[in-house]
Amino acid sequence: MKVFIVLFIFIGINLIEAEGDDSNIASQHNIQTQSLPAGNIAVDEVVVESSLYIKPKPQPQLRRTRNAVFGEFSNSLLPLVLHRRVKRQFGQTQAVANAAANQNSKTNGGLQSSAANAQAQAFNAQGPSGSFGASSAGTATQSLSINSQGTQNAAGASHSLNFNLPNGQSINFASTNSFANGPAGNMANSRGSAVSVNKV
Repeated sequence: MKVFIVLFIFIGINLIEAEGDDSNIASQHNIQTQSLPAGNIAVDEVVVESSLYIKPKPQPQLRRTRNAVFGEFSNSLLPLVLHRRVKRQFGQTQAVANAAANQNSKTNGGLQSSAANAQAQAFNAQGPSGSFGASSAGTATQSLSINSQGTQNAAGASHSLNFNLPNGQSINFASTNSFANGPAGNMANSRGSAVSVNKV
């Protein structure tokens, strides 16, 4: 009789342990498939089970602040946790200018034509490491004259370029080139260039 009682108790204990293991497995399965908790509760891992739709932000380069307070815990001893993420805002400016002119005239003495063009542009960007800027300017002119004495023409061009680096240095380039021709052939030429590096 005692042997049957001991055997019955042993079987009952094994059944209780088996039910406990099954309940743990079911509980873990439910945790993995349940929806995310509400109220900004921190989640260690998530699984994405659908495709993502990615599109450009309607207003890029704007300062954004996000606060998430994890205060909905039953334990009142846990302090409030403030999480803030701020996206840095970068400044950028750009300007471009162009101008052109030309003139043509015809008289009894001959034909005259001239043209000129000028352009300039500047760019500046502000970032976490400092500012970077660049600017350039250029001009070009030409003229032509045809009369009883012969043909005369002249042309000239100049260009300048400037870089302002984040470390405070300024680099400048400049160049020029011109020529003039007369009835007897080439009469004048000039050209030059310069480079300078300055510490602002």
